[in-house]
Amino acid sequence: MPKRSQALISTDREVATAKCPAEGRVVAEYRIAGTPNLVLRVTASGYRSWTYWLKRPKTGRWQKYPLGPYPALTLARARDEAVRLRRDVIEGTDPFDTRSAGQDVLTLQALGDTFIKRYARPQKRSWAEDERKLKRDIYPAMGNVRSDLVTKPDLVRLLDAIHDRGAPVHANRTLSLIRKLFNWAIAEGYLQVLNPAAGIAMRAKENARRRVLSEDEMRIFWHALDGPGFEDVTADALRLQLLLGARIREITGMVRDELALNQAVPLWTLPAARAKGGRDVPRPLPRLALEIVRRRLVAAPDSRFVFASPFSSSQPIIPQAPTRAVKRAADRGLVPVGFTPHDLRRTARTLWAKLGIEPMLAKKILGHAPPKSDVDATVYDLHDYVAEMHRALATWERHLERITTAVENRSRLGVAA
Repeated sequence: MPKRSQALISTDREVATAKCPAEGRVVAEYRIAGTPNLVLRVTASGYRSWTYWLKRPKTGRWQKYPLGPYPALTLARARDEAVRLRRDVIEGTDPFDTRSAGQDVLTLQALGDTFIKRYARPQKRSWAEDERKLKRDIYPAMGNVRSDLVTKPDLVRLLDAIHDRGAPVHANRTLSLIRKLFNWAIAEGYLQVLNPAAGIAMRAKENARRRVLSEDEMRIFWHALDGPGFEDVTADALRLQLLLGARIREITGMVRDELALNQAVPLWTLPAARAKGGRDVPRPLPRLALEIVRRRLVAAPDSRFVFASPFSSSQPIIPQAPTRAVKRAADRGLVPVGFTPHDLRRTARTLWAKLGIEPMLAKKILGHAPPKSDVDATVYDLHDYVAEMHRALATWERHLERITTAVENRSRLGVAA
């Protein structure tokens, strides 16, 4: 039975600052106010862990039940566990027997790593982002918790913490990942519990972006790419995105093997493995786009990546680099504010419509896969439309050239003639 002479603490701050008195003692124990039999143990080295004293139903003997380390197991979580254990004992369930039966249950971190290996990596192009979310946001908070003991309040506290640090959309994405992780684990038999993320509301309302750059903004942006605010490789990635309407991740990951430049219509084919629609996306390269690609190949002759990192030619620039560069430039007043690289894709598509480019061609250039219900497009029409897309992109290129050279007629849009 726990000693009643132990010091009493009640707040998370007191838990974090509790010390082991320097009186030759190896461990100090603190009782938690409002939660009988819950004890914080603090070693001389500063290691903190939770213990719950319980009377085993079968023997009637008091025994310490270890809960886990702090701060992986927060004060709030430890209190929740204490309430759960007390309820089990009252109902006649021995928590030690339950724990023995659940010894093969993975911790949340082990389950997350298995999810990445078995599901995300083979099936999701964005698996690396899922892995980053797990390591950055989820594991530090509850990675050591047994996955079948994760509760809805645990997840709500985690998501609210992400929201409150100024990342509401990121909190939404994290919730979606947690839901998928637990749904997968339950379907695969790793867990025999209800999904603790079920029913949790998104932390913030999201509105689809509608930002399209005006002609004046495009002109300012394009000329700023020649200035000191951008690395050459990052500037070229942004130029190519506006010229082709491709996703920035597709451009930064471009490799030499995807290019066929010495043919009547130079071509960049995004392979199905990297395409969001799961099918090859051929994109013709008109004059300015071709010059940009050739310039990057010359700049990194030994790299397999077209947009090789200036720090290591064995790696491409990261997809976040153009976004960060645009934000830094906007903060310095070099480019219009309030837009992201993805808005360049929307801008291109909007002006394609203004130029009269057929919607079907625009969708093919963007890499949008037709719906399965469109049997004609998915089964019968096997024409590649490369020549038609080349003419459309050349028309757009000439129009963009007129826009960006309205002030300086001799400018070649940052590309040598």
